[in-house]
Amino acid sequence: MEDNLMEDNLEIIERGLLSEVDAESDFIIIDSPEPIVVGEMPRDMPRDMPRDMPKPVRKISAKVLNYLGTVKVTTDFSYRNHKAWLLQSLLNELKYSLNPDGFFGQLTEEQVKKFQAAKGLKVDGIVGQATWSELIWHGKNQISNSKIAYKDYQDAAEKLDVDVAVVQAIKDVEAGGSGFVYSNHPTILFESHVFWKELTKLKVEPSDYNDPEILNQTWNQGKTHYVGGVGEHARLEKARYINRDAANASASWGLFQIMGNNYKACNCNTVQEFVDKMCMSEREQLMLFIEFIKYHDMAKHLRGDRKNWAEFARRYNGAGYKQNHYDTKLEAAYNRYKK
Repeated sequence: MEDNLMEDNLEIIERGLLSEVDAESDFIIIDSPEPIVVGEMPRDMPRDMPRDMPKPVRKISAKVLNYLGTVKVTTDFSYRNHKAWLLQSLLNELKYSLNPDGFFGQLTEEQVKKFQAAKGLKVDGIVGQATWSELIWHGKNQISNSKIAYKDYQDAAEKLDVDVAVVQAIKDVEAGGSGFVYSNHPTILFESHVFWKELTKLKVEPSDYNDPEILNQTWNQGKTHYVGGVGEHARLEKARYINRDAANASASWGLFQIMGNNYKACNCNTVQEFVDKMCMSEREQLMLFIEFIKYHDMAKHLRGDRKNWAEFARRYNGAGYKQNHYDTKLEAAYNRYKK
Protein backbone atom coordinates (compact mmCIF):
# COMPACT_ATOMS: atom_id res chain seq x y z
CA MET A 1 0.00 0.00 0.00
CA GLU A 2 1.10 3.56 -0.54
CA ASP A 3 2.56 5.55 2.36
CA ASN A 4 -0.15 8.20 1.98
CA LEU A 5 -3.65 6.80 1.78
CA MET A 6 -6.85 8.50 0.69
CA GLU A 7 -10.03 8.60 2.76
CA ASP A 8 -11.56 5.34 1.60
CA ASN A 9 -8.37 3.46 2.41
CA LEU A 10 -8.94 4.22 6.09
CA GLU A 11 -11.67 1.60 6.05
CA ILE A 12 -9.16 -0.93 4.77
CA ILE A 13 -6.71 -0.01 7.54
CA GLU A 14 -9.30 -0.18 10.31
CA ARG A 15 -10.87 -3.40 9.09
CA GLY A 16 -7.49 -5.03 8.49
CA LEU A 17 -8.59 -6.23 5.07
CA LEU A 18 -5.00 -6.55 3.93
CA SER A 19 -2.94 -8.85 6.03
CA GLU A 20 0.48 -10.01 7.22
CA VAL A 21 1.41 -7.15 9.49
CA ASP A 22 4.82 -5.56 8.90
CA ALA A 23 4.79 -2.95 11.65
CA GLU A 24 2.61 -0.55 13.56
CA SER A 25 2.60 3.19 13.10
CA ASP A 26 0.76 6.28 14.25
CA PHE A 27 -1.53 7.69 11.60
CA ILE A 28 -3.10 11.11 11.57
CA ILE A 29 -6.25 12.39 9.87
CA ILE A 30 -6.07 15.96 8.64
CA ASP A 31 -9.07 18.27 8.91
CA SER A 32 -9.10 19.84 5.47
CA PRO A 33 -11.59 20.92 2.79
CA GLU A 34 -9.64 18.64 0.47
CA PRO A 35 -10.17 14.85 0.57
CA ILE A 36 -9.06 13.55 3.96
CA VAL A 37 -5.54 12.21 3.84
CA VAL A 38 -4.33 9.47 6.09
CA GLY A 39 -0.61 8.96 6.40
CA GLU A 40 2.24 8.41 8.75
CA MET A 41 2.65 11.32 11.10
CA PRO A 42 6.01 13.04 10.54
CA ARG A 43 8.21 12.73 13.62
CA ASP A 44 9.35 16.32 13.23
CA MET A 45 5.88 17.86 12.93
CA PRO A 46 6.07 21.27 14.67
CA ARG A 47 3.89 21.83 17.70
CA ASP A 48 2.92 25.33 16.61
CA MET A 49 1.66 24.92 13.06
CA PRO A 50 0.78 27.93 10.86
CA ARG A 51 -2.86 28.96 11.03
CA ASP A 52 -3.44 28.14 7.40
CA MET A 53 -2.10 24.59 7.82
CA PRO A 54 -4.79 21.90 8.14
CA LYS A 55 -5.29 21.03 11.77
CA PRO A 56 -4.96 17.41 12.92
CA VAL A 57 -8.23 16.34 14.47
CA ARG A 58 -7.84 12.62 15.11
CA LYS A 59 -4.88 10.37 15.61
CA ILE A 60 -5.18 6.61 15.50
CA SER A 61 -2.83 3.69 15.88
CA ALA A 62 -3.02 1.66 12.72
CA LYS A 63 -1.21 -1.27 11.25
CA VAL A 64 1.07 -0.90 8.27
CA LEU A 65 -0.22 -3.77 6.20
CA ASN A 66 1.38 -5.86 3.54
CA TYR A 67 -0.49 -8.54 1.61
CA LEU A 68 -1.41 -12.19 1.73
CA GLY A 69 1.53 -13.64 -0.17
CA THR A 70 1.91 -14.56 -3.83
CA VAL A 71 -0.15 -17.42 -5.25
CA LYS A 72 -0.12 -18.73 -8.81
CA VAL A 73 -1.12 -21.68 -10.97
CA THR A 74 0.28 -25.04 -9.99
CA THR A 75 0.24 -28.54 -11.40
CA ASP A 76 0.62 -30.07 -7.94
CA PHE A 77 -2.89 -30.87 -6.79
CA SER A 78 -1.84 -33.16 -3.98
CA TYR A 79 -2.89 -30.52 -1.45
CA ARG A 80 -5.26 -27.59 -1.21
CA ASN A 81 -3.87 -24.07 -0.93
CA HIS A 82 -5.83 -22.10 1.66
CA LYS A 83 -4.78 -18.78 0.09
CA ALA A 84 -5.97 -20.03 -3.30
CA TRP A 85 -9.31 -20.82 -1.68
CA LEU A 86 -9.55 -17.25 -0.38
CA LEU A 87 -8.60 -15.86 -3.80
CA GLN A 88 -11.30 -17.95 -5.46
CA SER A 89 -13.87 -16.87 -2.88
CA LEU A 90 -13.13 -13.18 -3.47
CA LEU A 91 -13.19 -13.56 -7.26
CA ASN A 92 -16.42 -15.52 -7.09
CA GLU A 93 -18.12 -12.77 -5.10
CA LEU A 94 -16.98 -10.28 -7.76
CA LYS A 95 -18.84 -12.40 -10.36
CA TYR A 96 -15.83 -14.25 -11.74
CA SER A 97 -17.37 -17.70 -11.74
CA LEU A 98 -15.28 -20.09 -9.69
CA ASN A 99 -15.93 -22.91 -7.28
CA PRO A 100 -13.67 -22.20 -4.27
CA ASP A 101 -11.80 -25.46 -3.74
CA GLY A 102 -8.23 -24.41 -2.94
CA PHE A 103 -6.81 -25.77 -6.20
CA PHE A 104 -5.19 -23.04 -8.34
CA GLY A 105 -5.63 -24.55 -11.79
CA GLN A 106 -6.10 -23.27 -15.34
CA LEU A 107 -9.66 -21.98 -14.79
CA THR A 108 -8.60 -19.94 -11.75
CA GLU A 109 -5.64 -18.56 -13.71
CA GLU A 110 -7.97 -17.52 -16.55
CA GLN A 111 -10.29 -15.68 -14.16
CA VAL A 112 -7.34 -13.97 -12.48
CA LYS A 113 -6.15 -12.73 -15.89
CA LYS A 114 -9.64 -11.42 -16.70
CA PHE A 115 -9.68 -9.53 -13.41
CA GLN A 116 -6.19 -8.16 -13.97
CA ALA A 117 -7.09 -6.97 -17.48
CA ALA A 118 -10.28 -5.30 -16.24
CA LYS A 119 -8.36 -3.42 -13.53
CA GLY A 120 -5.40 -2.36 -15.66
CA LEU A 121 -2.92 -4.64 -13.93
CA LYS A 122 -0.13 -6.70 -15.43
CA VAL A 123 -1.91 -9.69 -16.96
CA ASP A 124 0.20 -12.64 -15.85
CA GLY A 125 -2.19 -14.75 -13.76
CA ILE A 126 0.07 -14.33 -10.71
CA VAL A 127 -1.62 -12.94 -7.61
CA GLY A 128 0.85 -10.72 -5.78
CA GLN A 129 0.52 -7.51 -3.83
CA ALA A 130 -1.04 -5.42 -6.60
CA THR A 131 -3.70 -8.01 -7.46
CA TRP A 132 -4.56 -8.74 -3.82
CA SER A 133 -4.93 -5.00 -3.17
CA GLU A 134 -7.21 -4.51 -6.17
CA LEU A 135 -9.28 -7.56 -5.30
CA ILE A 136 -9.99 -6.31 -1.80
CA TRP A 137 -10.33 -2.67 -2.83
CA HIS A 138 -12.92 -3.37 -5.53
CA GLY A 139 -14.67 -5.87 -3.32
CA LYS A 140 -15.08 -3.61 -0.31
CA ASN A 141 -18.54 -2.64 -1.54
CA GLN A 142 -19.46 -6.31 -1.27
CA ILE A 143 -19.27 -6.05 2.51
CA SER A 144 -22.66 -7.00 3.87
CA ASN A 145 -25.11 -4.11 4.01
CA SER A 146 -27.48 -6.10 6.18
CA LYS A 147 -26.99 -3.76 9.12
CA ILE A 148 -28.98 -4.02 12.31
CA ALA A 149 -32.30 -2.17 12.06
CA TYR A 150 -34.41 -0.77 14.90
CA LYS A 151 -36.86 -3.67 14.46
CA ASP A 152 -33.96 -6.07 15.12
CA TYR A 153 -33.22 -4.29 18.40
CA GLN A 154 -36.91 -4.55 19.31
CA ASP A 155 -36.95 -8.29 18.57
CA ALA A 156 -33.81 -8.81 20.63
CA ALA A 157 -35.20 -6.79 23.55
CA GLU A 158 -38.37 -8.87 23.52
CA LYS A 159 -36.33 -12.07 23.72
CA LEU A 160 -34.45 -10.74 26.76
CA ASP A 161 -37.42 -8.93 28.33
CA VAL A 162 -35.44 -5.69 28.58
CA ASP A 163 -35.70 -2.14 27.22
CA VAL A 164 -34.69 -1.65 23.60
CA ALA A 165 -32.13 0.88 24.84
CA VAL A 166 -30.41 -1.91 26.80
CA VAL A 167 -29.75 -3.92 23.65
CA GLN A 168 -28.62 -0.82 21.77
CA ALA A 169 -26.21 0.04 24.57
CA ILE A 170 -24.75 -3.48 24.67
CA LYS A 171 -24.25 -3.45 20.92
CA ASP A 172 -22.48 -0.08 21.05
CA VAL A 173 -20.09 -1.10 23.83
CA GLU A 174 -19.53 -4.81 23.26
CA ALA A 175 -19.64 -5.16 19.48
CA GLY A 176 -16.85 -4.47 17.01
CA GLY A 177 -17.12 -2.05 14.10
CA SER A 178 -18.56 -4.47 11.57
CA GLY A 179 -19.84 -8.02 11.49
CA PHE A 180 -18.35 -8.67 8.06
CA VAL A 181 -15.02 -8.10 6.34
CA TYR A 182 -16.35 -9.16 2.93
CA SER A 183 -19.67 -10.24 1.49
CA ASN A 184 -20.33 -13.58 3.21
CA HIS A 185 -17.07 -13.50 5.21
CA PRO A 186 -17.97 -12.63 8.82
CA THR A 187 -15.38 -10.89 10.95
CA ILE A 188 -13.39 -13.65 12.66
CA LEU A 189 -10.23 -14.22 14.67
CA PHE A 190 -8.77 -17.71 14.49
CA GLU A 191 -7.29 -18.94 17.78
CA SER A 192 -4.53 -21.50 17.23
CA HIS A 193 -4.36 -22.48 20.91
CA VAL A 194 -8.09 -23.25 20.93
CA PHE A 195 -7.68 -25.35 17.77
CA TRP A 196 -5.02 -27.37 19.62
CA LYS A 197 -7.54 -28.08 22.41
CA GLU A 198 -10.40 -28.86 20.03
CA LEU A 199 -8.31 -31.41 18.13
CA THR A 200 -7.18 -32.96 21.40
CA LYS A 201 -10.84 -33.42 22.39
CA LEU A 202 -11.26 -35.43 19.19
CA LYS A 203 -8.19 -37.53 20.06
CA VAL A 204 -6.27 -36.01 17.17
CA GLU A 205 -2.62 -35.30 18.00
CA PRO A 206 -2.00 -31.59 17.11
CA SER A 207 1.78 -31.90 17.16
CA ASP A 208 1.59 -34.29 14.20
CA TYR A 209 0.85 -31.30 11.96
CA ASN A 210 3.71 -29.03 13.11
CA ASP A 211 2.08 -25.86 11.76
CA PRO A 212 2.45 -22.88 14.15
CA GLU A 213 0.34 -20.67 11.88
CA ILE A 214 -2.75 -22.57 13.03
CA LEU A 215 -1.61 -24.77 15.93
CA ASN A 216 -0.04 -23.70 19.23
CA GLN A 217 -0.33 -25.06 22.75
CA THR A 218 -0.65 -21.60 24.33
CA TRP A 219 -2.06 -18.24 23.38
CA ASN A 220 1.34 -16.59 23.91
CA GLN A 221 2.83 -18.87 21.27
CA GLY A 222 0.00 -18.24 18.82
CA LYS A 223 -0.68 -14.51 19.11
CA THR A 224 2.10 -13.57 16.65
CA HIS A 225 0.25 -15.44 13.91
CA TYR A 226 -2.85 -13.21 13.88
CA VAL A 227 -3.18 -11.50 10.48
CA GLY A 228 -6.58 -9.83 10.89
CA GLY A 229 -9.39 -9.10 8.47
CA VAL A 230 -10.09 -11.31 5.52
CA GLY A 231 -6.70 -12.99 6.01
CA GLU A 232 -8.07 -14.78 9.08
CA HIS A 233 -10.31 -16.75 6.72
CA ALA A 234 -7.23 -18.10 4.97
CA ARG A 235 -5.96 -19.38 8.33
CA LEU A 236 -9.39 -20.82 9.12
CA GLU A 237 -9.55 -22.62 5.78
CA LYS A 238 -6.10 -24.12 6.36
CA ALA A 239 -7.33 -25.47 9.70
CA ARG A 240 -10.48 -26.84 8.06
CA TYR A 241 -8.33 -29.13 5.94
CA ILE A 242 -7.44 -30.92 9.19
CA ASN A 243 -10.90 -30.94 10.76
CA ARG A 244 -13.75 -28.64 9.74
CA ASP A 245 -15.80 -28.66 12.95
CA ALA A 246 -12.75 -28.22 15.19
CA ALA A 247 -11.57 -25.30 13.03
CA ASN A 248 -14.96 -23.58 13.09
CA ALA A 249 -15.12 -24.04 16.86
CA SER A 250 -11.71 -22.36 17.22
CA ALA A 251 -12.56 -18.95 15.76
CA SER A 252 -14.47 -16.06 17.30
CA TRP A 253 -17.25 -14.87 15.01
CA GLY A 254 -19.20 -11.77 14.06
CA LEU A 255 -19.99 -8.48 15.72
CA PHE A 256 -19.74 -9.91 19.22
CA GLN A 257 -16.80 -12.26 18.54
CA ILE A 258 -18.45 -15.35 20.01
CA MET A 259 -16.24 -18.43 19.95
CA GLY A 260 -17.56 -21.20 17.73
CA ASN A 261 -17.26 -23.72 20.55
CA ASN A 262 -20.11 -21.78 22.25
CA TYR A 263 -22.55 -22.87 19.56
CA LYS A 264 -24.80 -24.73 22.02
CA ALA A 265 -25.08 -21.62 24.21
CA CYS A 266 -26.31 -19.83 21.07
CA ASN A 267 -29.12 -22.37 20.64
CA CYS A 268 -27.49 -24.13 17.66
CA ASN A 269 -27.39 -27.90 17.27
CA THR A 270 -24.02 -27.96 15.51
CA VAL A 271 -21.09 -25.62 15.05
CA GLN A 272 -21.83 -25.62 11.30
CA GLU A 273 -25.33 -24.30 11.98
CA PHE A 274 -23.75 -21.57 14.11
CA VAL A 275 -21.33 -20.64 11.30
CA ASP A 276 -24.07 -20.65 8.65
CA LYS A 277 -26.11 -18.19 10.72
CA MET A 278 -23.06 -15.99 11.34
CA CYS A 279 -22.69 -15.73 7.55
CA MET A 280 -26.26 -14.49 7.02
CA SER A 281 -26.41 -10.95 8.40
CA GLU A 282 -25.59 -8.70 11.33
CA ARG A 283 -29.16 -9.22 12.53
CA GLU A 284 -28.52 -12.95 12.79
CA GLN A 285 -25.26 -12.28 14.63
CA LEU A 286 -27.21 -10.15 17.11
CA MET A 287 -29.79 -12.91 17.61
CA LEU A 288 -27.06 -15.48 18.30
CA PHE A 289 -25.59 -13.10 20.85
CA ILE A 290 -28.99 -12.71 22.52
CA GLU A 291 -29.27 -16.50 22.83
CA PHE A 292 -25.80 -16.49 24.41
CA ILE A 293 -26.93 -13.88 26.97
CA LYS A 294 -30.08 -15.90 27.71
CA TYR A 295 -28.14 -19.14 28.14
CA HIS A 296 -25.89 -17.57 30.77
CA ASP A 297 -28.83 -15.82 32.48
CA MET A 298 -27.25 -12.37 32.27
CA ALA A 299 -30.37 -10.42 31.27
CA LYS A 300 -31.77 -10.46 34.81
CA HIS A 301 -29.19 -7.81 35.75
CA LEU A 302 -30.56 -5.46 33.07
CA ARG A 303 -34.23 -5.34 34.02
CA GLY A 304 -36.15 -2.88 36.14
CA ASP A 305 -35.26 0.63 37.20
CA ARG A 306 -32.02 -0.25 39.03
CA LYS A 307 -29.90 -2.07 36.51
CA ASN A 308 -26.76 -3.77 37.74
CA TRP A 309 -24.39 -2.81 34.92
CA ALA A 310 -21.36 -3.83 36.97
CA GLU A 311 -22.59 -7.39 37.47
CA PHE A 312 -23.50 -7.76 33.79
CA ALA A 313 -20.09 -6.41 32.76
CA ARG A 314 -18.32 -8.70 35.23
CA ARG A 315 -20.08 -11.77 33.88
CA TYR A 316 -19.65 -10.82 30.24
CA ASN A 317 -16.21 -9.13 30.22
CA GLY A 318 -14.57 -10.88 33.15
CA ALA A 319 -12.82 -9.58 36.24
CA GLY A 320 -11.05 -6.82 34.31
CA TYR A 321 -14.30 -5.04 33.44
CA LYS A 322 -13.69 -2.31 36.05
CA GLN A 323 -10.28 -1.45 34.67
CA ASN A 324 -11.78 -0.97 31.22
CA HIS A 325 -14.87 0.86 32.56
CA TYR A 326 -17.29 -1.43 30.75
CA ASP A 327 -19.99 -0.89 33.36
CA THR A 328 -19.89 2.91 33.14
CA LYS A 329 -19.68 2.78 29.33
CA LEU A 330 -22.76 0.57 29.20
CA GLU A 331 -24.72 2.83 31.55
CA ALA A 332 -23.72 5.96 29.62
CA ALA A 333 -24.75 4.39 26.30
CA TYR A 334 -28.05 3.28 27.81
CA ASN A 335 -28.80 6.79 29.08
CA ARG A 336 -28.09 8.23 25.61
CA TYR A 337 -30.58 5.89 23.98
CA LYS A 338 -33.23 6.40 26.65
CA LYS A 339 -33.27 10.10 25.84
